[in-house]
Amino acid sequence: MRIIHIFWIVLVLLSGCKKPAEVLRPVSATLRGVPATQSVCEPFSIYAECINGNTAGQTLTLTIMDALGVYTIHSKIKDQKAAFHNIPLLSTGLIRFYLYDDTHLVDSDSVILIPEKAVNLESFLGPKSILANGSDFSMLTVFPTDMFGNPCKDSTELDLIVRPQKKEAFHQAIYTKHGFANEQFPSGTQKESILIKPVLEGKDFTEKVFYQNAGLPEAFHLFSPNDTYGCGSNQFFTVNTDILHDRFGNVITDGTMVYFEIRNDQKQISTVQTVVVNGEVSVGLRCPEQPGRLQITGMVSGMCKSQTLTLRFVKT
Repeated sequence: MRIIHIFWIVLVLLSGCKKPAEVLRPVSATLRGVPATQSVCEPFSIYAECINGNTAGQTLTLTIMDALGVYTIHSKIKDQKAAFHNIPLLSTGLIRFYLYDDTHLVDSDSVILIPEKAVNLESFLGPKSILANGSDFSMLTVFPTDMFGNPCKDSTELDLIVRPQKKEAFHQAIYTKHGFANEQFPSGTQKESILIKPVLEGKDFTEKVFYQNAGLPEAFHLFSPNDTYGCGSNQFFTVNTDILHDRFGNVITDGTMVYFEIRNDQKQISTVQTVVVNGEVSVGLRCPEQPGRLQITGMVSGMCKSQTLTLRFVKT
């Protein structure tokens, strides 16, 4: 029994003498070499300077957070420093750095990456058709970017070459803000097309075009070749309009719908519709079966109408 007790005592003593595992000390370090701003494509390196000793061989982790996501770089400490070279930063804006040892956040810092020189351009124009009434407008919006697709810096200048169909071309400078620039183009009073070409750093980009179409039509006039026609026997007669204009004298756009309201002596009403072709309308109508009169009025729905044209129909 005594021998067993002695065995257990020896076993306990041996286990108590076992060398403890080495515990790594938390690292105290500071990020160095982080500039306030940095061009997006310039080589970029920073390092961590350790404050406490006995950290050789330990690994520090740099976590980088930008608009494209989160990724990490590892570096071993040597001579109280850990270097992080060729950091791949291609996204402009605020970039955050977080420095960790195995378990702790050690330090953090940030840099603002500024874009490279703008070399590409996307542009959007809308609407493509406006009214030549002096109060409508279209607008061009442009998005210049650098070679990595990053929005360019504010106050980047672009040149717009504007070519009205009936006037001399002119240049107009616009400047970016928050990554884009836009410019309104108020309508004039003439029916015409207007071309706009953006120019960035001397390079021409896709030309855009919008159209100033005639505004609302003014009252117009109806006429017919004769004022008296025969009735019955499937005879036809024609009614024409003069050229339809807006208040500035522009010819109304082809395809505008014109309605004709036809009223006979019995107060019966029928309608016919057709469209403007070359600025005017001509419509063929069937003569009534019985003698009498027809009163015909043309109108552009909700906009304007003509005088009432009265025609007589007699037996032949």
